[in-house]
Amino acid sequence: MMMTTNDRRSLRTLWTFLVSTVLIGLLAATAAAEDDALFAHAFAGEVDQDLFIGVLVADDPEDPERRPLIVYLCDGANVSTWLFGDANGGSAALETDGARVEVLLGHDSVVGVVERTGVAPRSFAADLVTGDAGLFRAVATFDGQEYVGGWIVLDDGRQRGAITLDGSVVENPTLDPATGEAETSLGTFGSNCFRDPRTGERICRYLN
Repeated sequence: MMMTTNDRRSLRTLWTFLVSTVLIGLLAATAAAEDDALFAHAFAGEVDQDLFIGVLVADDPEDPERRPLIVYLCDGANVSTWLFGDANGGSAALETDGARVEVLLGHDSVVGVVERTGVAPRSFAADLVTGDAGLFRAVATFDGQEYVGGWIVLDDGRQRGAITLDGSVVENPTLDPATGEAETSLGTFGSNCFRDPRTGERICRYLN
């Protein structure tokens, strides 16, 4: 059957549409792969029987030696301390008011020393988390005030968490690690962590 000029135009239009759709899909996949740099491997462990530590380690695609870090210390009562910085060559020393954490990065664990004002230095080991364990962070605004929630969940299910306002602990709610949410007197806090569908690993995106 002879194809008409209109038929050829329709085929060209369809072909252009299909090629564009495939290219858009490839670009989206590439963007998603690049966005993986925002995801962090999560480690969690104990400093002592009360104080837990959570560590997020990200990759910098432009500098393989640089590893952005987020460290969280929490005792589920009065301590809720966030530290931020970079590891270079696999080690780092992060400081904030009243706390200093030295870390040495490994493939499956992070080890180091925690120093806090008025407390003797203590060593720690935090393991790469599995299942619903991990380090969780949530930021929410209620009545015009910004609250920060943080939780560390170990592989055995034990956790430490706190809600702070201007750096002071105001509540210690329990997190549901399966949903990443915690019900508080203020409202629901939803964390920025979820499970990687490819590996099952708990990964987190730091957004706030």
